[in-house]
Amino acid sequence: MIRNFNFEMTAYSKSSLRLFLFSDMYPCGKAEPFLETEIRYLANRFSKVIVAPNRIVGTRRRLPNGVSLETSLGRRKAAGRTRRLACFGSPVLYREFFSHPSTLMRWRALKQVVSYLAEAQRVYLWLLSYIQHHKKIRDILFYTYWLSPTSLAISMAKTHFPDLQLISRAHGWDLYDERHLGSYLPYRRKMLRQINSIFLISEHGKRYLSKKYPMFQDRYHVSRLGVIDPGFTTSQSTDGVFRVVSCSSLAPLKRLDRLVEGLGLFAQSRPRVPVEWRHIGDGPLRNELEFGAGNVLPSNVRFVLHGQLPNKEVIDFYKTHSVDVFVNVSEFEGVPVSIMEAQSCGIPVIAPAVGGIPEIVNNENGVLLKSRPTASCIANALERIISCPSETLSRKHAGKSTWKSMCNAETNYTAFAESIIRSFRH
Repeated sequence: MIRNFNFEMTAYSKSSLRLFLFSDMYPCGKAEPFLETEIRYLANRFSKVIVAPNRIVGTRRRLPNGVSLETSLGRRKAAGRTRRLACFGSPVLYREFFSHPSTLMRWRALKQVVSYLAEAQRVYLWLLSYIQHHKKIRDILFYTYWLSPTSLAISMAKTHFPDLQLISRAHGWDLYDERHLGSYLPYRRKMLRQINSIFLISEHGKRYLSKKYPMFQDRYHVSRLGVIDPGFTTSQSTDGVFRVVSCSSLAPLKRLDRLVEGLGLFAQSRPRVPVEWRHIGDGPLRNELEFGAGNVLPSNVRFVLHGQLPNKEVIDFYKTHSVDVFVNVSEFEGVPVSIMEAQSCGIPVIAPAVGGIPEIVNNENGVLLKSRPTASCIANALERIISCPSETLSRKHAGKSTWKSMCNAETNYTAFAESIIRSFRH
């Protein structure tokens, strides 16, 4: 759902350019909720925005005025065995093998390289058909929201259409090799050579890409994500209950089992303090987490797993409930929107020093943990929050200030729209 509160945008004259935005699922299903905010600013500046989701799944969300939905890509048949076999006739595949010969020695890596190209070929063939039908592309800027097989597909299309202009964002899983099998993501060099500009969501991401592929570093730019002003500050608990919130998918890399252990240690050290932990988000580990929490957490801890909530309901929760601290203990991150949202509501944040998190979380607005915090580190951080109410109040103000200076959607997305329009080569 698109939020309806406190949403104001500066009026700009529209560019004559059109923007073709490739998403994973948005506006279908519940994925990519952060695009709901960004796309309004894009629609405010481009003559037209066309969204082409890679998958058509679930209920469609409402699109802003000036944005249309192109469903033909998402409905095109997914890459099957025949298409994967056809990849062995592509020189793109063999150039990747030549650049990374170790992939030939590992079956799973070989499968990954072939599957990635097969998916790119699916999008590539669709794009050729789309361009041939619509003819004019000189006033279109192509934008892939993820550095994904779709980015590779459009890079391949530039061989036939050199005037085609392509930009891409890169976040976390689509950027960091270490998050994948064998610490390897295929076809990076080919994509980066063809993409006009890469927009990283953190300085950490820009440094990472600059170190691995310095020959393209003039194309790397930092463009942070953002959240809008909720118009309120979440209240602290006044009834003696210590309230903790986390928000993420229930996946292994989020290390929520470690959070449960840390909460257990903290609650044991303060047996007379009622603790309430609420988690927002769903995933494959839900049953395992619920069972583990029930066994590990002592009797003074009450926990609630809310499951996946629409973005608006998350903010509504922060408005109508007291929250004393937000906790993230992920193994990998870019810059989590969930942390930005907590800070916009004035909630102190405990989070690890991974990815771009240290750029927005510190010991003034929360507690910055080491990159792989132990349960005792998490418990100690919770103790720091509860033991000094005056410092917690200061952290609330500092978090709000961090959001305003670094994660404000009005500032960040307006600047992003302006920069990509200016960079377009007519």
